[in-house]
Amino acid sequence: MEGAKKIEVPVLDWFERYKRLIDLAYGSIMSADEYVYHRYGEEEWLEYLEATRLRWTEPVARRIVEKHGLKPTMEDALELWGIYCQEVWGYGDSRFVSIRMESETRGVLTAMGGCRIWALTPEEKRGEIPCHKPCTYEMQGVTNALAPDWKVHLPKACPLGDDSCDFVLTC
Repeated sequence: MEGAKKIEVPVLDWFERYKRLIDLAYGSIMSADEYVYHRYGEEEWLEYLEATRLRWTEPVARRIVEKHGLKPTMEDALELWGIYCQEVWGYGDSRFVSIRMESETRGVLTAMGGCRIWALTPEEKRGEIPCHKPCTYEMQGVTNALAPDWKVHLPKACPLGDDSCDFVLTC
């Protein structure tokens, strides 16, 4: 078109694109969670979480299990959690996440200061919905890819007033 100005769009590197995609993905998940929670109440929301989080996370975790040849041991399950934190949650840096195997049947992942969703939630909205519940389903879905009979618990969580979110895995 005569007189039209061509707009040059900067090319983003892969990491910048990844960060924007993570922001979009978690923003979308947070919006959907909030909508379902407020529209239908906590009981329906928990059904929604069970129906969606497991479907979202298991296939992603299964690919990680296959790529890294992980086996249903506590050590490998914790490695899976660590990889998932880095690849999907967008962090996993030891300044923010601590993973420890307490025994052959118990492991703990601690997200210091909460997770990415907690960090992205405006302070005035924190605690509006019990966001530790979706995370429990999410990590259960991750675990199901390796050891479906193992259980995930979240006894400490920022929305409960704690200074970290502690995911406990038991088999």
